[in-house]
Amino acid sequence: MADKPAKSLRDTRKAPPYMRWHRQAGRSPVLSACIPLKTGKPCLRSLGTADPELARVKIVAVIQELIAAGLLDRHSQVAKLYLDHTISEDEIERGTPNSKTPPCMIWGDGTDLADGQLWQHRTKGVVSRVLQSQIYLTDGSMLRVCLNTADPKLAAKRLRPYVLKEIAEGKLRPDSKAARIYGGHIRRRSGPKTKWGEKNRAIPSTAKDVLDKFTAAINAGAKSNRAAIRQILPEIPPSFRTKRSGKELSIESLENRIYELQKKLSPTGAA
Repeated sequence: MADKPAKSLRDTRKAPPYMRWHRQAGRSPVLSACIPLKTGKPCLRSLGTADPELARVKIVAVIQELIAAGLLDRHSQVAKLYLDHTISEDEIERGTPNSKTPPCMIWGDGTDLADGQLWQHRTKGVVSRVLQSQIYLTDGSMLRVCLNTADPKLAAKRLRPYVLKEIAEGKLRPDSKAARIYGGHIRRRSGPKTKWGEKNRAIPSTAKDVLDKFTAAINAGAKSNRAAIRQILPEIPPSFRTKRSGKELSIESLENRIYELQKKLSPTGAA
């Protein structure tokens, strides 16, 4: 009979690290070991008790058996916790004790997936401590994405598309901490350098008018920066929306010009 989650116990008593509650039909819930092996698959073995303290004792024999069989690394986190006692359960709960939590991320429960591994191919029933994003957006909401890995480099790789999407939709400032770290170097990608973006150059009144109209469109409820630009496009003078060659700038290039202008007029960007 397949194991069923013991919801009543799980709600009131948290299982120790590398354990979970389970029950079989007609039996009381007990704790079982849930230890990730070198193969990436978990070792699921009932510890035959609902007492967390006794389970912590019984899991030692399981760990020693797996190490002797070559299925578990002697220096794994579970071995350090229950055999060596060199790390604490609190450190396991916070994440990987030997690595600093990356910026704009926190540790949470999830499934540790290797690079390229699909969610459908995950090992079911195994919960690991993985990294999640914690990024505050301009509207006050939070971008919370479970990145399903404890590897900071892989987590950054998985977070990047989400950050770029929020920047493109105007929900995350390009000069924010998350954008600078995970969105790549934010710069004007096309179009000639504008004279109002250069140091010690006066900003034309027409450029300021464009910024005022853009700001008004955003405040009126435009869904993104680009949506606001499309809305005011007929009102943008040719001197602002064309290159020196006379060719029309793309919406993306106009967005970059407006971003330059905002930086130039901001108190911190005026220097």
